[in-house]
Amino acid sequence: LEINTNNLTINHIPLEYNTQYYITISSSAIESTTGTPFAGISLNTDWAFTTETQAPNISSTNPTNGDSGVLIGQDLTITFDTDIQFSDAFNRIRVRRYTDNSIYETFVVEGVDTDPTLSISARTLTISHIDFEYNTRYYVTIGDGAIESTGGTPFSGFADNATWNFT
Repeated sequence: LEINTNNLTINHIPLEYNTQYYITISSSAIESTTGTPFAGISLNTDWAFTTETQAPNISSTNPTNGDSGVLIGQDLTITFDTDIQFSDAFNRIRVRRYTDNSIYETFVVEGVDTDPTLSISARTLTISHIDFEYNTRYYVTIGDGAIESTGGTPFSGFADNATWNFT
């Protein structure tokens, strides 16, 4: 515990994701600088909270990162370690050409107004796209927060050409 003027800080071990907790403080465990005891918190409803759900992490991609020989019309899929949904906030998922970083195709993510060529089934995002050009290397970027857990915790996304690229 740390007390600084009128702030009490409780240092604790890491909490579990998506778990309900409550805090109790015994009466007179804390007192003012003038000696007045704090009445305490004894009910499990007085100071209760639920921790956030864990942010989604990538489990796999198809095609896999660095893959070659990808069919020009093959859907792209990315699977996460938890169920996901589209964010309600405006965002983008993009397919870019690797050689010059030019945008090949952009998909808008915005809740119910999300591009219909994007779909989610449980833990998997599917990106249906226009046919790729032959013998061309591409990479995918996903905006920070475009995808989130069904509990509302955002996926941090990625904007580099090394996370998910293929030919």
